[in-house]
Amino acid sequence: MHRHRAYFAEYVDYTLNEKWLADFLTLQGVFSEICIDETAYSGIKQLLSGHHMRLSLK
Repeated sequence: MHRHRAYFAEYVDYTLNEKWLADFLTLQGVFSEICIDETAYSGIKQLLSGHHMRLSLK
């Protein structure tokens, strides 16, 4: 388990992203080009390649 997960767990929407799941199961090969920042969860986005994010608990 990740040590910092609990800090942000209450702020994240863990609802499944049904469109992402449908595309993942049906669009083999071109999927990564279509859903560039989406994930399996509606409230979670992924960082694009070459980008970074700085978090602070202040």
